[in-house]
Amino acid sequence: MIESIHLRLLLATFAGWVGRQQTAVIIYLIEENRVLKEQLESSGKRVRFRRPTPSIGGQREAVDVSPHESRAPRGGESLLCQ
Repeated sequence: MIESIHLRLLLATFAGWVGRQQTAVIIYLIEENRVLKEQLESSGKRVRFRRPTPSIGGQREAVDVSPHESRAPRGGESLLCQ
């Protein structure tokens, strides 16, 4: 019985820690998006989206994406052209 209580306490502590970490990441991303939007608006540049495609040699080429064709980015990928 005591072991069960310890396990529940450990799981509750871990869940609380994960929740705080996720909240911190979300707050950071919201602020980063706000700053990037301000930078784009002040520069007057248009945002062009791209879809990375696999190519030989591990490098990727940017391909224009139609408005009806999209997919979520994978880890490390960005939707913005640079």
